[in-house]
Amino acid sequence: MNEVTYALLNRHGSPQVCTHQEWHHWFDHGGEDQMKIRRSTVNDWEIDVWFQGNSIAQDGPHLFWEVTANHPSDCPFLQRCGTREEALQLYDALVAQGAK
Repeated sequence: MNEVTYALLNRHGSPQVCTHQEWHHWFDHGGEDQMKIRRSTVNDWEIDVWFQGNSIAQDGPHLFWEVTANHPSDCPFLQRCGTREEALQLYDALVAQGAK
């Protein structure tokens, strides 16, 4: 069974590992509003970067960042990333290619 690691975004926008209870308090008191990092719509694709605040990764970095691309008539895309920078690079690439 995989253990879940939780994190909240600290005042610098960096993940800070915490307990589930601390994460839940953060989420309920404004954290939810901080989770959507970036959004664009290109060629009917909605492309987003989210801070998920949880990760089940056992080896390597915690995958707190999620990039999604959704289209009304195509298969969705979802990838978790280990850093905000990695997620934003993937987001920029999807936007540049129109999420094809």
